[in-house]
Amino acid sequence: MKRLRLVVLSICLGVVCILVSSLAWADKSAKNDKIVAKAGRQVLTAEALDQKVNSLPLEYQKMIRQDPQFRQSLIDRWVQISLLSQEARARKLDRDRAIAEKINELVDTVLAQEFVTKYVFAKIKVTDKEISNYYSEHKAEFEEPEMVKARHILVRVSSEAKPDDWGAAETRIREIKKRLDGGEDFAAVAQASSEDPGSKDKGGELGFFPRGQMVPEFEKAAFALKAGEVSELIKTAFGYHIIKVEDRKEAKTKAFEEVKEEVKNRLTETKQEEAIRKLFLELKDKYGVTINP
Repeated sequence: MKRLRLVVLSICLGVVCILVSSLAWADKSAKNDKIVAKAGRQVLTAEALDQKVNSLPLEYQKMIRQDPQFRQSLIDRWVQISLLSQEARARKLDRDRAIAEKINELVDTVLAQEFVTKYVFAKIKVTDKEISNYYSEHKAEFEEPEMVKARHILVRVSSEAKPDDWGAAETRIREIKKRLDGGEDFAAVAQASSEDPGSKDKGGELGFFPRGQMVPEFEKAAFALKAGEVSELIKTAFGYHIIKVEDRKEAKTKAFEEVKEEVKNRLTETKQEEAIRKLFLELKDKYGVTINP
């Protein structure tokens, strides 16, 4: 997941960094400002870096400030683009008409983003009362179901198995159960003996899951166990299981303080979408739009 977010962030930063030279990313006159990086003739100052971080969507700002890896990704991207752009200029690519048109398109994109940020989004406010009202009216959205955290051991039986196959599987699972009853570690036994390819290498770990996610027989047995308990043999369409519940979470509604920031972000996004919708209607009336498909 983190790798995916790095890729998305890199794409987002790419648009910003391509304009390093033409938009004066780094202020060379800021002699007293800390220099974060140099790439040939170009300099990236701490102030310039902060300005660019602040120009990104809030989600990416938060990621960069919380994790040094994301900040370093931004700096690395700046270095790469700076070096490549200097080499491109050395080869006179900046004089190519097609490339100049692409640069103008990027300038238009950045101008549009800056306009929306400074003149539309900056005016949007979400009050504590709005947040509180939303929470009160949408509590169902913040309910967390009862969940159990479990491991299991599976002796698999084919869907085309004959009675003798089921008998052999039952004999094997009973032997495994004896080992567990004798004190062997559940995770170690699962890793050695389970036939579930999705959890075997993790010691049979399934993580937390709510009702409705597993087959009925498995679910009934798992939710009947207390934390630390191990089930008897459980028969399902997949074969025979032994389940160990490691933890439980009772159903609850998240407290207001837990979700306050999440609600604020939701309301902010809703207001932003509505503001953009109205803005486009106004601009269409002001400038006119003709589309010939």
